[in-house]
Amino acid sequence: MATRGLFGSLLVGIWITCSLVDCSSLPRVPFTRAQQDVARIPGISDARIWADDPTALARTAPFSEGQHKPTSIDVLALSGGGAEGAFGAGLLVGWTEAGNRPEFSIISGTSSGALIAPFAFLGASHDPTLRELFTSGIAERLLRVDGLNAIFGSGVFKTEPLKLLVAHYIDENLLNLVAAQHRRGRRLFIVTTNIDAQRTAVWNMGAIAAPLLQPPGCSHRPTSRCKLAIPCFRKCMSTAQ
Repeated sequence: MATRGLFGSLLVGIWITCSLVDCSSLPRVPFTRAQQDVARIPGISDARIWADDPTALARTAPFSEGQHKPTSIDVLALSGGGAEGAFGAGLLVGWTEAGNRPEFSIISGTSSGALIAPFAFLGASHDPTLRELFTSGIAERLLRVDGLNAIFGSGVFKTEPLKLLVAHYIDENLLNLVAAQHRRGRRLFIVTTNIDAQRTAVWNMGAIAAPLLQPPGCSHRPTSRCKLAIPCFRKCMSTAQ
């Protein structure tokens, strides 16, 4: 029995080691700090800013383009936690039922909070979606080990369940709603980590949604999937669909 347990522990250790080695050996295009600083998405001003750049933060501040400014600025920051994101979703739904949930001027999300953030941003009308995400079993299908690719590929978990989930919920109508709120002066931010630059990046999702000349959903989807990815555990789906 002890031998079997030792053998199992050894296999787990080999698996983790191989995963980490695989992550460290992924081909990466070298970019300098200066190149990272000036990188832009063509046609979308301030789509991505650095969290340590006060000038950029000021440019993307809520109601900074002459919109009507409310008497108070309410901010909601949604953290990660994987399946524990259910607590954040439940809090928002309960807040609505309590009758005193404000309209937030700024909502930011990271990790599972990035999945919740768009629906929180759009208000109580999207509470049923939040409830469905974490009570229907959809979220628990996200963590599926990707067979041998978990050892020899670029991520431990399969990307297809997450890809299908995001594609199902983030559609053209949602983009239009986010863009409309952005034009009112409200801000929806998704926070990611640029490992190469070792800096926190903030994605201005309303600014990305606003130019609807692009195919429906082509910007929010890869950004949301990348944010939900865990380095060395889920490869980032960075190609627009």
